[in-house]
Amino acid sequence: FTNNVFYGQVSAIEILPAGQPHLPTTTTPVCADGPVAAECKCGAAVVATGYCCAGMAQTSACDTTAPTISLTAPAAGATVSGSVNITASAADNVGVIGVQFKLDGANLAAEDTTSPYSVSWATTTATDGPHTLTAVARDAAGNQTIATGVTVTVANGPPPSCPAGDTCFYVAPGGVLGNPGTVAAPTTLEGARTLVQNASRANPGTLRVILRGGLYSRSATFTLGAADSGSAANPVVYAAYPNETPRLIGGAALPPAALHLVDGTDPNWSRLDPATRSQIYVADLTAYAASLGNLTSRSDAGGFVNQALEVFADGVPLTLARYPKAVDRDVVDLAPHATIRVTGSITPDATGDYAYKGLDSLGRPYYQLAKGGNVWSIAASATSPDWRLSNRPDLGGTGSLTSWGTWDTFAGPAGSFAPLSGAAGLAFLAPADGSSPVPGFLLIRGTNGTTQITAPDSHLSRWRASEAMYFGLGYYSWSGSHSGLASLDPVTGSLVLAGTPTYGLRAGQPFFVYNLLEELTAPGEYFIDRGNARLYLRPAGDVPPAEVLLSTLQTPIVQMYNCQWITWQGVTFEADRDRLVYANVCQNVAFRNCSFRNAGGDGLLLIGSANLVEACDFRHLGKGGVYVSGGSRTTLTPSGTLVENCEMQRFGRLFWTYQPGINIDYTSMGITVQHNEIHHSPHAAILYGGNANTMRYNHIHDVTQWTNDAGAIYTTGRDWGTQGNVIQFNLIRHCGSPLGVFQSGIYIDGVGSGVKLEGNILYHAAPMFAIQHNGGRDVVTQYNIMSGHWYGVDISNVAFEVVNHTAGSSWDLLGKLIALNYQSPPWSTTYPNVAQIPNDWSLIQGSHWLEPEGSVCYGNLQQGLSPDLYHQHNSWPSLGQPVSYFSQVGANLSQVDPLFTDPAKLDFRLQPASPMFTVPGFPGIDVARIGIQH
Repeated sequence: FTNNVFYGQVSAIEILPAGQPHLPTTTTPVCADGPVAAECKCGAAVVATGYCCAGMAQTSACDTTAPTISLTAPAAGATVSGSVNITASAADNVGVIGVQFKLDGANLAAEDTTSPYSVSWATTTATDGPHTLTAVARDAAGNQTIATGVTVTVANGPPPSCPAGDTCFYVAPGGVLGNPGTVAAPTTLEGARTLVQNASRANPGTLRVILRGGLYSRSATFTLGAADSGSAANPVVYAAYPNETPRLIGGAALPPAALHLVDGTDPNWSRLDPATRSQIYVADLTAYAASLGNLTSRSDAGGFVNQALEVFADGVPLTLARYPKAVDRDVVDLAPHATIRVTGSITPDATGDYAYKGLDSLGRPYYQLAKGGNVWSIAASATSPDWRLSNRPDLGGTGSLTSWGTWDTFAGPAGSFAPLSGAAGLAFLAPADGSSPVPGFLLIRGTNGTTQITAPDSHLSRWRASEAMYFGLGYYSWSGSHSGLASLDPVTGSLVLAGTPTYGLRAGQPFFVYNLLEELTAPGEYFIDRGNARLYLRPAGDVPPAEVLLSTLQTPIVQMYNCQWITWQGVTFEADRDRLVYANVCQNVAFRNCSFRNAGGDGLLLIGSANLVEACDFRHLGKGGVYVSGGSRTTLTPSGTLVENCEMQRFGRLFWTYQPGINIDYTSMGITVQHNEIHHSPHAAILYGGNANTMRYNHIHDVTQWTNDAGAIYTTGRDWGTQGNVIQFNLIRHCGSPLGVFQSGIYIDGVGSGVKLEGNILYHAAPMFAIQHNGGRDVVTQYNIMSGHWYGVDISNVAFEVVNHTAGSSWDLLGKLIALNYQSPPWSTTYPNVAQIPNDWSLIQGSHWLEPEGSVCYGNLQQGLSPDLYHQHNSWPSLGQPVSYFSQVGANLSQVDPLFTDPAKLDFRLQPASPMFTVPGFPGIDVARIGIQH
């Protein structure tokens, strides 16, 4: 439009969205409920100005005409099989924004938002017989119309035949207890259990329970015991019907129609953020009021309880509305800030704004301030990647030793720095522009060490202490706690926790506050008003979720005790508050091609012998993936349990630390973990203890993402008897956290002993160490390739600082050996090196027995920033360096390129010219065997 003159009109130009009909223009609209409003909003979009009645303004009621819809195919009464295309015709005076197709009232797929509207239906997901198809059309104003139902008959023919000699029983979501368990008359899980118990076992053959696809909403745990077991001749298998997915959920599916856009009549309308409340959906949960539960204080160190209902939308968990907002570690930007501000009551006075000065000779950023005759610097230490505040202007070469810092500072200039040398008081570092020092967290600015913290922020004035929950890594970044708030004071920025975290509180540590209705602003967040039984959520996308699951079950979905020869195959377990499956005292129990997802606890606890977890998927779990145990350390009887070819990701969702993808219990003997891919978690990928356990050919990446003082594969040890373990041929890459640099790819912590670390590839597995050997005996480190770390191997004799012989102490290593009868067979013959340790503490204390004797550091390659392949910490200098007590040291290569084929493309095959092939005895690494083997 150019060079036009408009005169006398209500508006000059009216521009409408595509497909938007012209609204009638009148200078005097007639409104039954009040004067003309300034604008008419349908949802979030302004569709007209000057035409709405006051009662319609800012609501979704602008358009009151419902869409029209009809199913155009298949025809009513049709007989269908195989893949069927369902189509619908829909229209509206404003415009249809989506059509949801349904089978017998349940969603068939995600809402179709593009005309012509259709969905492909695999009729094999339904039982043969009549079924009703419907479709729901929805417009932008929230108006909906359901098409007249069309009944069709599915006739796929007989199911795949039951293998000869086997007995099959069929279960379906609509099965009836007491039915015979045929395809035409399916039963329930409990009904099938009874049929299996009563089945003849006169001849060899498998007893099969075939689960049809669909949701099985569990209000109680499905239990199996000795009477439900199979045998080698008659194993029992619970398996998915071919090409179908049975889903056992510990809760209920919320009908999609229950969700609608919130409006001004809602009791919490005024609490919602005005900027985003037009995008918030609400649902009445009165029907689930008795199952809402409560958020409780709990920690990673104990009290693993999730007593609150959770919400899962379209297969993923929603996040309780929080402040600051959750940040994906993969996108955290640790780029330097222009200025870092130092505050606090410190002596000498080094406070002020430090300007970014560039990168040091190793490519690390640093900041400087000239003050009081000194040039103060904020920079990484001269000998490690952890940060320091000091008056050494050349970052560690000359100048006095006045400095602040700590070994567990963040991976950047942020948080509290304690006085180290010639300094006093607590320095606090943060970006001068006011941005968060650590994305996604507030930092404790002050604390009484137990329950009170200060963290001034304008958002505190919006919150209700009675609802708000704290989660933080209160003292150490390897221990997290949830707590309610007893009170909060927006004026002082004070928050008082309802309980004391396990290790107390410390200034500079990260935390966030959640369960805040006022902070319900980000996609994928939710809040439950427990008093009014109302769910509020903001969808992850532009439309409400097609499926919403509520976790109501406080016990496992499946519990097995004293079971033998039972297999679960192709079944999904999800949406439970507790662990999903609990299997204890089990033998020859298997889980194949199963999915464990969206739980408040672990995916699977499996204890016993000769058990198997194969090709399973674990994700979005509140705790860990698989907790596995078995065998006997006392008799040195192996378990024989195997976990292989599984993918584990985004676990540790509610309990951040010490909740790994795979946890091998410290009582275990002879468990193998191999060919798994484990990734994206706040803490470790694998924790292990016990004896003769093997961890090999696993692909581990993007773990230890929100922690410090941790390792991707980790053992706390505290036991000289953890012998015969093997960590071999694993690929560990691209791990690390903004919360600190004191991390390792493999961490043998707490005097952990008796392990062989061989042929592992560690590529940027941690910022500080590839491998950490923290004082244990008989730790063999050989033929490992380490690239992208400061040090290759860190070695200490910390046993002198921590080991004692106090009854009940976790550091009474001698007491633990005596309990295992370590100087008598089978221990003395299997582990003669351990049997040599005196059983008299007076002969051990302060002696060479506390050194890492029997250890090896041979044939390893390091490509990193330190000139030395290994670094030593000596806690007992009078006896010499720890490495002097090793049984073998040599043939190690430092500061050389291993010559991977193409690490940028994750091709870690060694080129023929790799220097590793010059190391005597190097066994080679078959990279093709690492990770899931399809």
